[in-house]
Amino acid sequence: MVKKSSIFIFSFFLALLLFICFCTKQATNKNIIYKELSFVKESALSQIHSIMNTIALQNKAFANILSQDRDFSMKFFVENNKSAPEILEIASKYISPMGFSFLTVTDSKFEILSCGHFLANAGSKFESAELFGDSSVFVMDNIKGEKVLSLQSKTKLKILDTDFYVFGGINVEKDLLPKIFCPNDYSIFIKQGKNIYGNQKIESISEIKDSTIIINNIIYPAFSVNLPFIGSEENLQLIVVKKTSLK
Repeated sequence: MVKKSSIFIFSFFLALLLFICFCTKQATNKNIIYKELSFVKESALSQIHSIMNTIALQNKAFANILSQDRDFSMKFFVENNKSAPEILEIASKYISPMGFSFLTVTDSKFEILSCGHFLANAGSKFESAELFGDSSVFVMDNIKGEKVLSLQSKTKLKILDTDFYVFGGINVEKDLLPKIFCPNDYSIFIKQGKNIYGNQKIESISEIKDSTIIINNIIYPAFSVNLPFIGSEENLQLIVVKKTSLK
């Protein structure tokens, strides 16, 4: 009886030790995953901030060109002809060379004078204009009536003591997210409410809770961070997911 009891006790403690080792290994693996997630998230944010700064610099360069464009000034101030090609087509002329998806010129009251991505916007008001700050921001714009998530910058310029504004930037899904590098075993996309940008394979998705997310009924480690969005829509989130399911 004593021998059997000893064997039982030994087996029990061996099983307990193996269980503790397994749990410790699992905890260690999770810690490694979360450290990697944090690194990938910070790397993605750094890349986005770099692109935001580049957009702002390009926008300022265009504003400087516009301020010195004599044909634009002549048509606006001397002839008072806002429908002249020199005004209407100025944004269309520069949008492609700048690598932009959006380029808009407005007057001091944010009435659109020239719109490179949709010429018909001229004469209407850029409704989101007053919400812009000094830095590039995410904002909903439209192309031929279709709402598109964009990353744009605002620049103020003066011509003959009159204020004008330039708004320019890129399409988030087509021109921003494809440029963000991340390791193959990670996924980066942007979420706003039920809208997903940058990952068309997602059919169902949960909110992030305890650093995990459920995508298509599978649990994954994930981190998120809010992005600078202006508008009445829900918060914009950058989501970073480790492509290793948690069981």
